[in-house]
Amino acid sequence: MYVGITPRVNADAPELGEEHPGRRGLPTFVGYTRSGALMSDQGREWQLVRAIQEWYRDCQEKPLAHQVILADNQAIFRAGVVRVLSQERNLQVAAQCSDLERLKEAVGSLRKSIVIYPSSFVADAHELLDWIEQAGSRSVVILEHGAVLDDAIVHRVEGTVHRSVGGAQLVDCLLRVAAGQRSVQRANLKTMPSPDRVGINVLERLTPKELQIVALIAEGSKNKEIALQLGTKEQVVKNYLRSIYDKTGVSDRLELALFTIHHRALAEAAERVREKLMRSA
Repeated sequence: MYVGITPRVNADAPELGEEHPGRRGLPTFVGYTRSGALMSDQGREWQLVRAIQEWYRDCQEKPLAHQVILADNQAIFRAGVVRVLSQERNLQVAAQCSDLERLKEAVGSLRKSIVIYPSSFVADAHELLDWIEQAGSRSVVILEHGAVLDDAIVHRVEGTVHRSVGGAQLVDCLLRVAAGQRSVQRANLKTMPSPDRVGINVLERLTPKELQIVALIAEGSKNKEIALQLGTKEQVVKNYLRSIYDKTGVSDRLELALFTIHHRALAEAAERVREKLMRSA
């Protein structure tokens, strides 16, 4: 038995029965036998037609997410970005890279992606942009505090965000870039950020143990995992978290992670603590 599948545009054609999926006003596919006769709605062959029709409908209702390659040498920043993008159905982190070699490998294997990387990641930015462009991908640069991009680089990248970017602003930038637009705010490229007084004040109020917990939360660890790493009980971690929430003014773990990566003094201190915990593990 030969099964031919062809799109059906006119869902009201008389040969389609009342129960045919095309009568529901959705895009449909119609099956034909080798002789060209319309396939019956009954039988195994028609199950294949129905399955393809349902798959086609799902693709229309749920478009594939834009894949993102996230490169950064700060684990805390990567964890925060992943948490933000996990809330977005149209954006999916396909790879995380902590160094240039991993980034080049990801760019080569995951074509047509959005590549996010910090301005301090490479010495030769043009070489990296060559790799990204050859893969049919687009680039978004994370501007370090006080960083100034060369005009030649500005003209080649599709987007820029500051290290202290908010979640909503990051998502907006990525969606614009995914849609083929540019999201480069030239007026802000040479603006020196003001001192992170909020981060400094919070850092001064946190105890060493609380800072350890902040670092592990920002990395994505759960209470049980934190308790095991710090050699304490899960309830003790919960008690510390209540105190941390009060001192930072946040209400949950996600807000704490985002608060941390958005405040440079706190993020840098948490990164140092995290690295120390990793060495002692």
